[in-house]
Amino acid sequence: MVSALSYLDKKRKGIVPDYMIGHSLGELSALFAAGAFSFQEGLKLVKTRAQLMSQQKHGGMSVVTANKW
Repeated sequence: MVSALSYLDKKRKGIVPDYMIGHSLGELSALFAAGAFSFQEGLKLVKTRAQLMSQQKHGGMSVVTANKW
């Protein structure tokens, strides 16, 4: 949330990056900044990600990435 709102604030001021990169949850912020999905869709993705991660036992984590292009 903070990363996405920070990006929107900078964009409003005319500061737009040439590249976006992120790691773990930051990947979703980078994809949002790149225009891959809306802020609302991003919130749904973060919620789903958190729900899936909370189901993992013994600190395990699984990540699935899919893209259309």
